[in-house]
Amino acid sequence: MRAALAELAGFDGLLIAHAEDAAVIAAAPDCAGSSYAAFLASRPGAAEESAIAGLIAATRDTGARSHVVHLADADALPLLRQARADGVRITVETCPHYLTFAAEQVPDGATAFKCCPPIRESAHREALWAALRDGDVDLVVSDHSPCTPDLKRLDIGDFGAAWGGIASLQVALPAVWTGARERGIGLDRVVRWMAEAPARLAGLPARARSPWAGTPTWWRSRPRSAGPSGTWSTAIPSPPTRGSSSAASSGGPGCAVAPPTAVLSGSCSAAACQSERARPFRGAR
Repeated sequence: MRAALAELAGFDGLLIAHAEDAAVIAAAPDCAGSSYAAFLASRPGAAEESAIAGLIAATRDTGARSHVVHLADADALPLLRQARADGVRITVETCPHYLTFAAEQVPDGATAFKCCPPIRESAHREALWAALRDGDVDLVVSDHSPCTPDLKRLDIGDFGAAWGGIASLQVALPAVWTGARERGIGLDRVVRWMAEAPARLAGLPARARSPWAGTPTWWRSRPRSAGPSGTWSTAIPSPPTRGSSSAASSGGPGCAVAPPTAVLSGSCSAAACQSERARPFRGAR
């Protein structure tokens, strides 16, 4: 990792890290079986904290830029907060599933919820929301990781055997917006976390960072015509087809995604995942 960061520092490149320490996980209990508590114990928060501490040290020593993907463990936030105060160039994201679900609510055998790092307790969820409000977490990213339903092993409910990933691209915005509104957070901040900040991190030009700037986007807000609460709803058009001018954020033009009505924790259908299966998966995490 240090060698990679040293090389990246030469051209101000960015290293993105899945921050879980393999040694900590190897020493943890096995995750086989239907118990969600056992699966959670198999990937403890200490694995995230150890990996992030190492990443911070290497980033500081090389002067490079690094980014922590899919943060689930809020106990790592003080490490990141102090590093950034010290001038270490490190950014961090979290995901809709960590902002929506809580370990206490995941039933045993419900392998649709399996992802790595795992969904942690509600205290972590609320601390991640607070970190977003305070600017200690920079952006919200789907970490879209679809699979066909059979790979989730819903038939046996075994967390050790199931695919590790959440198919969330299609419902990421409604999920985060719902949670934000429940906490009194406005749409403008959701836009910054989910559109402007990711585009900035990716180095896109300023005009491409805002969905209000006339650039192609897949979603827009409109007044709600009826409903018991709120004044907004979400419209999510179909993704661009192959050969169109807009690239699908799930991987490129023409990539299929599950329909907007899919459940955040659910796997997409075999048909919807066909294009995803044609590309190499990142592996069950």
